[in-house]
Amino acid sequence: MKFSYLILILVFLFSGCIEQIEFPVEKGKRLIVVDGTLSDLEEVQVIKLSFTVDLGIQIFEPVSGASVRVEEEGGTFIQFNETEGGIYTAIAQALPGKKYRLNAILPDGKRITSRFQSAKPSFPVNNVEIVDTIANFINESGKRITLRSIECYAQSQGPAPDENLFLRYDLETVWQLTEIPCSPFHIPKSCYIYDTDIAFDLNLIELVPGTGDLDFETFIFRKDIDESFGEVLSMKVDLLSYNEEEYRYWETLQDLFEQSGSITDILPARLPSLIETEGNDEVLGYFAVVGKTSYVQFIRNANFATHVNPYCGAAGLPPRPLPGPCCNCLSEPGGSVVKPDYWP
Repeated sequence: MKFSYLILILVFLFSGCIEQIEFPVEKGKRLIVVDGTLSDLEEVQVIKLSFTVDLGIQIFEPVSGASVRVEEEGGTFIQFNETEGGIYTAIAQALPGKKYRLNAILPDGKRITSRFQSAKPSFPVNNVEIVDTIANFINESGKRITLRSIECYAQSQGPAPDENLFLRYDLETVWQLTEIPCSPFHIPKSCYIYDTDIAFDLNLIELVPGTGDLDFETFIFRKDIDESFGEVLSMKVDLLSYNEEEYRYWETLQDLFEQSGSITDILPARLPSLIETEGNDEVLGYFAVVGKTSYVQFIRNANFATHVNPYCGAAGLPPRPLPGPCCNCLSEPGGSVVKPDYWP
């Protein structure tokens, strides 16, 4: 027993003599990141320019003041305007048979370009199936919990393609938040909450020429049934058709997200860049010209077996405590008074 006490005392003494050594962390050089597409639909096209940030800092650090243009082969340019910090938009479309590339000038005067490419034909999205699910389980406190959610599946059907198609599903959800009167001088308004942080798989599909029609269903996402369903929520499912090089970029990105921890894992430094720049500087990201088909699904209270109260409560029954966005819905992350153009 005395020997055991002696061991404990020695461990305590030695542990008190250990000093924490601070190793200097060298911050990497900030690189430009490009995220942009030009679709074959006449709509608002978006190109985002940002800086890389340190690992664990999940923010968008914009590159403002750039001259962002998309060049049509032959010399015509589509000018993009900076509508928010680092976000450049234009109402445009990729015309059949035409080739386009990104041709932008950064604030420091350096030019960045992508390769010329044309839009590939897409594949139709015929329907979005909503499955209402219920999960029952016992939590750590021994309480029975019932969790209701929806699962969404995109359904596509059409003739087999004449050439290889490289497809990726994209998703945007928007829900309506209506304020309540918070004072005699407050006129309630409605906001549209654009959810940008959706847990969403990179659903990649490669179709090859064949005989007979194709019919397939793809899981899109899952969401708990909460107050965002209280008024109306929309899902806009896009099916994008890429050129092969840009598709392989997304394929590599998917492999990075699905690392297994083995020695065969892809190093992040091996993520290819599809953007070129003057000099020896490196630019990350991609610009793609895509074919696009879309399907919009609206979900309301009537779609569920039980009623879901709106975020700001039912008439005369506001929630307690009252959430701040119920008096100023623009304070909700992703809030905007601009209604999506595909809403009625």
